Amino acid sequence: MVRINKTATSPALGAEKEKGKQKFAQTSWGSAWLNALRQFDYSNRLPRGRSYARGGRVKDLKIRDGILEARVKGQRRSAYKIYLRLMPFTAAQLETINRVIGENPAFAAELAVGKLPADLASVFESQGIQLFPGSWDEVDADCSCPDWANPCKHLAAVFYVLAQEIDVDPFILFSLRGLSKEELMGAAGFAGEVEREDRFVPLTEVALPPDEAFEFSLAGLDKKASGAIFSLLADKPLFYRGENFKKLLVKAYKNVAAAVEELEVVESGATLRPAGIRILYHGEGQPLFTAAAFVWPDQIPPFGADDKAAMMSVPVLEKGKYRVRRFRGIKTGAPALLKMFLEMPLLLDGSPEIKFLSAAASVALALARASAFVPEAVHLKTGHFYISYRPLSHDADVLALIDLLTKLMPPELIFFRKNKTVMPGRQGVEEILSLYLAHIVREYGNIEPDDKLCLSFFRMADYRPEKFEEKKTGKAVADWLGSLSGFTGRFGPLVRIELPVGRQKKFRFFLDVADREDPLAPPLPLADLFAGADAFCRPAGEVLAMVARQVAAAAGYCPELKEMLANKGERALAMGTDEVSRFLGEGKEVLAMLGIRMLLPKELRSVVAPKLVLSARSKGKHVTYLSVAEMVAFDWEVSLGEMRLSGEEFKKLAIGASGIVYYRDSYLLLQPDDVDRILTHLKKPLPKLGPTQLLRAGLTGEAGDVRFEHDAVLAKLLADLHTEINVPVPAGLQAKLRPYQERGLRWLYGNYDRGLGSCLADDMGLGKTVQVIALILKLKEEGKLHRPALVVCPTTLLGNWEKECARFAPSLKVAVCHGPDREAQATGTDVIITSYGVARNDKELLSKKRWSLLVIDEAQNVKNADSAQALAVKSLRADGYVAMSGTPVENRLDELWSIFNFILPGFLGTRKEFGQRFAVPVEKYRDLDRARLLRKAIAPFILRRMKSDKTVVSDLPEKIIKNEYCRLTAQQAALYHEVLEREIKKISDSDGMARRGLVFSLMTALKQICNHPVHFAKKGLPEPHYSGKAEMALALLRQIAQQNEKTLIFTQYKEMGELLVQMLESKLAMPVSFFHGSLQRKAREKLVEAFQHDPDCRLMVVSLKAGGTGLNLTAATHVIHYDLWWNPAVEDQATDRAYRLGQRQNVAVHRFVTLGTLEEKINTMLEAKKELADLTVSAGEIWLSEMSDSELREIFKLSI
Repeated sequence: MVRINKTATSPALGAEKEKGKQKFAQTSWGSAWLNALRQFDYSNRLPRGRSYARGGRVKDLKIRDGILEARVKGQRRSAYKIYLRLMPFTAAQLETINRVIGENPAFAAELAVGKLPADLASVFESQGIQLFPGSWDEVDADCSCPDWANPCKHLAAVFYVLAQEIDVDPFILFSLRGLSKEELMGAAGFAGEVEREDRFVPLTEVALPPDEAFEFSLAGLDKKASGAIFSLLADKPLFYRGENFKKLLVKAYKNVAAAVEELEVVESGATLRPAGIRILYHGEGQPLFTAAAFVWPDQIPPFGADDKAAMMSVPVLEKGKYRVRRFRGIKTGAPALLKMFLEMPLLLDGSPEIKFLSAAASVALALARASAFVPEAVHLKTGHFYISYRPLSHDADVLALIDLLTKLMPPELIFFRKNKTVMPGRQGVEEILSLYLAHIVREYGNIEPDDKLCLSFFRMADYRPEKFEEKKTGKAVADWLGSLSGFTGRFGPLVRIELPVGRQKKFRFFLDVADREDPLAPPLPLADLFAGADAFCRPAGEVLAMVARQVAAAAGYCPELKEMLANKGERALAMGTDEVSRFLGEGKEVLAMLGIRMLLPKELRSVVAPKLVLSARSKGKHVTYLSVAEMVAFDWEVSLGEMRLSGEEFKKLAIGASGIVYYRDSYLLLQPDDVDRILTHLKKPLPKLGPTQLLRAGLTGEAGDVRFEHDAVLAKLLADLHTEINVPVPAGLQAKLRPYQERGLRWLYGNYDRGLGSCLADDMGLGKTVQVIALILKLKEEGKLHRPALVVCPTTLLGNWEKECARFAPSLKVAVCHGPDREAQATGTDVIITSYGVARNDKELLSKKRWSLLVIDEAQNVKNADSAQALAVKSLRADGYVAMSGTPVENRLDELWSIFNFILPGFLGTRKEFGQRFAVPVEKYRDLDRARLLRKAIAPFILRRMKSDKTVVSDLPEKIIKNEYCRLTAQQAALYHEVLEREIKKISDSDGMARRGLVFSLMTALKQICNHPVHFAKKGLPEPHYSGKAEMALALLRQIAQQNEKTLIFTQYKEMGELLVQMLESKLAMPVSFFHGSLQRKAREKLVEAFQHDPDCRLMVVSLKAGGTGLNLTAATHVIHYDLWWNPAVEDQATDRAYRLGQRQNVAVHRFVTLGTLEEKINTMLEAKKELADLTVSAGEIWLSEMSDSELREIFKLSI
């Protein structure tokens, strides 16, 4: 009689133990096979075959219809042929087998997942059935060699190799006796497996994607215990000769999770938004990891070294139908393209491909971070296999994300060019996620491969069997991983746990069957299925097959399930608190991964786990923002749902208590890891929080990784942050503030009064500057401006600030600190205005002073926290800080951190802490809870009103006109002065019509110089940094682009229009159309149609003469007059191309004026003298030619 060792993964009697040599019979079943042969090998022939087998002499081995055929290399040139068959089961034996399996379906279920139950042989033996041969008479074998012995060494070699095959696939023992796997499964009443459907479909069969809104958040994806999940795997699988392959896999998962937690968003992705993308599949049976990608248009930036320009025909959706169109673009490796998406924030405003691939990248990273993915062996037609990493297919949160991606995926994304087919739907989604996950494991698994198997698992290389013993590696790997792959069937087990009844202390455990596709359908008791009743309108056998496979896969981790299957669900099992706590803890993840649901009583559904709480109590009733850190005492508490325990109380509870604990009329779950972590914290000194850290903890309810709670005194202090201080508008302000601007003044003043910073983030055009000027003036009138306020802004805005201060607060003494002779003179000055460049270069000088208020305009200039400019600005000291920005976050949340690091240093933690706690969760995973907490934290310190807000719109005029002041660059100033001096002499020496012509010529030349030196010189590079106006236009248009609004730019000169198109397209990387008088009617109509209706056409340059009348361009919300006509009627006509009947939005008009030049002086005269303005309506610019030489010199001269 052959006995089977109960430990199926450990070598039994006779197993090979020679270290470093090829091993045979590493399982109890393989060993039992060799032991059976040894019992009747009286001539000791078997050992001779071992060296042959170990030497690789067995070249081929196949089993078909119960017959084994092999070839063994001997002394001759050609290999010897081997034939082997065991005595088939008799009809009576088959009947007994059917009965035994039918009475215990757990046996067949284990066989179905590659497991041979250890006690199956003994059960058969008790029924008189031997699985293994008892003598040579039961072995029908033959070898073509001349050796008469039985067995010869060639046959003996095959016996050893067969032991190796049985290790991998124990079902061979039945096959050799004439019993197929399908027949065995049928004996248990299980149906066969359903084959997977073809993945690719013709374009004509593709359904159009749904056009619907969706919510996207990865916040609910909890981290999975990879150790618990991999507990289903054997430690030392047969296919690996190293120490412990499972440890390698667990290590890779932990490395991946840790690396993903540390990832930062480094790409903005803005240039990819409009791109079209196709993933080009190479052919059936090929991994998608080897695919290429085609991206168009070809202006897209490079992805990798393998980029190649290409013309390619790909499917596109046009007017509700899929058509194949040819495009010029870039062909690159799919992994190189998708790597870029992994480094980008979540983009949901680009082309359909961009939205899907970006969302899929975020999902893949979330899966990797949560260890919610598993390896799977994929077999190729070539006999090779590769490892694919796929999402946990039965986690509810993962399924929801896959469903969402399925709706989002463009069906034509994955394209098989040869057959003109595509891979749409869920299969396409899972392939893309697998591609991402493969890249993540390869990049961050951090396992150095030392053999071809590790290369397959951790470097995504195909495993190509080269030796005979490697041919079953794919089957062994697939069986080993089988329990992790999940089950995609409709039906699955449902574990039902009920509370102890009466005085009983044991919980009761039931096993039912649930329909996953119909959650409302009542579960069916397992016993009813075994009674033969159809389940959910399907045959009972088919349903049982799905259920049994899942139970068998989970049996190693949860033997209770196997026991329930063995008794056919006829008896409930009794379970203690330790077993139940295992189900409620990491066991829940294992069961969920296998598609096994749980049904718990309400008392266990609401079971609470202990949470550590940092409690803050004020030491007195009077606490200020500056003294809050010194006036607060901290203590540790432990939260148990609604209960609170002190640290000492929890220590007493934790002594001797674990698992499910009944405490104060409710159930608690005390997992050892949770308890140890809390007890470790309780031993540490209490943390010390500074004022800004305490404010953040109070506003968010978090202090690091623990909850934060506070008393009523602190609650009132935090509530006061949202309370406005009633502050009258300063008496000296020469402006009528609108209601929302008055609110802004009160908010700025309140934060300044509390010693806190502010970020004024109103939309462009809502008057941020006048609100800040009002604050400075208010501080002066109240005697709080003991030292000057320092305003730091872009060079292009220096003139604006100077003019706005003079206009709205003439009582303020203002100085501009800029230029080679600059001086930050504090004495007798209220406001000093300087540029970011000066702040950087004069850092040491400016940082020696302390300012009453430090204001930074266009605060996105400090968004790069590591730049010298940002570091210089943040080194300046002041009593209060104000940041102004219409776009506080242009591309990434890291920019918000940088601004807050200026107005309230330390409030959002270190840059790394902010990235891990807020930036990456929000940007990459769209974590709405983290976003809500961030908004809650920053709400008191950032004020953002948008033009679309109803409370603001009612306050606004419909047309907002603003002068935008800039300065000449050094090149412009030198050229201006040179031309003026030369031409004014000519004017002085002439009269009459000649003089008038020279005046017009000079005026035109100076206006052209103000526009751009190349406009005047007609040669040179049209670079923006040569022109103050061009630089200002770029800065303004970048802000407008952030708001996805459209702009018209008017210029008098066609040449300047052409220069603007060149500069703007180059620097903004967006198309710029040009409407001018030389265009034919159809071309004009096409431009207007595109501007009005194409969302990607957001910028149009218009020749003032060509576009002055008759155009309807109401899509524009911004109008820029790059150069002024000095005729209000003409200017208004141009503006009214956007602001006219049909316009539903406010229109902002930006009039560019160059300081110190004829532009500023003439504009001032026009605004100051109404009668002169009336004159120009009819006379245009003729009046300039009538001025005297001295008047002309005064107007034209450079005053800077």
